[in-house]
Amino acid sequence: MQLGTITGKTSTRNFSFEAESRIRKTDYLMVKDSEGVWSLASIEKITTDGTKTKADVGVIGFRDNRGFLKTPKIPFAPGTPVFAAENQFIKSTIGIKESGAYIGLLDGYDLKVRLPIENLIKKHVSVLAKTGTGKSYLTGVIMEELAENRTPVVIIDPHGEYFTLQSPNNKPSEMKFMPRFGIEPKSYKSMVQIFGYRMGKEIKLNSRLSADEIAHMIPVKIPASQKALLYSAVKSLEDREYTLSDVIDEVTKSKSQTRWSLLSSLESLLKTGLFSTKPTTPEELVQEGKISIIDLKEARPEIQQMIVLKFAEELFSARKRGKIPPFLFVLEEAHNFCPEKGLGQVASSRIIRTIASEGRKFGMGLMAVSQRPANVDKNILSQCNTQIILKVTNPNDLKAIADSVEGMGTGVKEDIRDLPVGVAMIVGITDQPLIVDIRIRRSEHGGDTVKMQQRYVEEELDSTASPYIMFQPRVSKEEILFRHKGADAVDFLKYPLWRIPLKNKNIYMDGMTGEIVFEKDGSLERSVVISKEIPTIHNEPSNLSLSGFTLEPSIQQDSLKEKLSGWKITPEKVELVYYPYWLVKKKGKKILVDAIHERIDTHASESARERM
Repeated sequence: MQLGTITGKTSTRNFSFEAESRIRKTDYLMVKDSEGVWSLASIEKITTDGTKTKADVGVIGFRDNRGFLKTPKIPFAPGTPVFAAENQFIKSTIGIKESGAYIGLLDGYDLKVRLPIENLIKKHVSVLAKTGTGKSYLTGVIMEELAENRTPVVIIDPHGEYFTLQSPNNKPSEMKFMPRFGIEPKSYKSMVQIFGYRMGKEIKLNSRLSADEIAHMIPVKIPASQKALLYSAVKSLEDREYTLSDVIDEVTKSKSQTRWSLLSSLESLLKTGLFSTKPTTPEELVQEGKISIIDLKEARPEIQQMIVLKFAEELFSARKRGKIPPFLFVLEEAHNFCPEKGLGQVASSRIIRTIASEGRKFGMGLMAVSQRPANVDKNILSQCNTQIILKVTNPNDLKAIADSVEGMGTGVKEDIRDLPVGVAMIVGITDQPLIVDIRIRRSEHGGDTVKMQQRYVEEELDSTASPYIMFQPRVSKEEILFRHKGADAVDFLKYPLWRIPLKNKNIYMDGMTGEIVFEKDGSLERSVVISKEIPTIHNEPSNLSLSGFTLEPSIQQDSLKEKLSGWKITPEKVELVYYPYWLVKKKGKKILVDAIHERIDTHASESARERM
């Protein structure tokens, strides 16, 4: 479909065109150059003056006969037609893989995006987001895919979020979106084993500790005199099997006055109950087709750091010696276990840095998951070749991400700020960053920050409730109040649509005007251009409050069926559903703001004005 024609100045990297059809930011385009070669491009910016819509476009390029991605050598000529890109052309040009971990659909397209499993193990990956935007949900999606591929995983789980991998996702509010992603509820119980601190299959650490390990596990930095005494005690025990209790006994024999402070620290370690002559072994944790969850929600931060230190060291050592198969080590809340220098040192920092720099050589992949990228050791982030980035707004966090991703410009940082909940930018698996609508989970989600992920409302909505909101909102009232300062009132409005199921898709009729509208990417697509998208605000998310009122349709079911009959459309049934808007009243005016994209919809506002 032709979308418009190129106007104004052009280059081999950029051009602009006037839109003749409905367009969206990030849409992919096809353009033929003077030599007859088709190139792929993407819309980077859209502006409108109410009568004309202009799109600024970045050229991605084309694949040559050797499969290399190249950009045109001659700028596109003004007047050149611009077409909507076909799925297969997008897929082949960008380089979307056929196999791997299926994590979602390319935003706006029915194209599955997969992460190569080998990339996760050999090249490391990070999942970065601000609170409440779905990082744990996304991590759970990746865990499901690794289970499907029987890839061993060890998860450090500080908040006890991942045990729900054992339960199928039977939430009606999420199940209704599963067909779109081509998935069904599933339990991974047979593939999951849980190790806990003072609960379940209890974690035990090897009580034979080196002097270095003991020194790093002690929460406070010990002075040189105590360190010398500790090293002396351990050295005297090296010719036999010893435990932490033996080290304490050996220190007690010393006549040095510094022994009392050191003994106090050693005894505090012993009292944790973590150490045993029958410890949890790397062979128990890393097994073919198993996800081992180390549940640390009952442990204090210093205990968590001790456990991560010891397990990380033993797993890395076992993998280097080939005692366990290649696996992925998932570090949730990574900023707590490998903080940026200047934010304090923790026991586990050094070994995590070692794994980040050397693990790929030995088949120990690292996944660093964090809601505070600025607080994660920058050397670790820079070692992650694949970055999965959800919505981030904090300037320091954005800078940390930009510093860790080569070639990230200002425009990309703005795109990260504007990402909706449940949509991720993925850098590193193709030549271009991908915007991906993360799929629904097969298993239940254990997080409690975002109750419904993706683009869906943050509170339970039963599909049998009346009215049925077919399109789920993701913009909160607080965000609307922040954007429209001085508003007299803001109410949630359910706008009526008649849902008409056809053979391969659904179409909708506006319940107020009778206009046919379409669903695209979980939202409403009208033929009439609405105002440009407003940049997303930078405050923290809050729960959506959906109390409000319902606009009843002026077009009733009988007249609807009469119209459809005239168009020779005979669906088995039609259904009244509702689209979410925020009704903003300010200085005597009433406007409708789309509760999915946060755009002012002048068309809906005009058609519903009298009824509001």
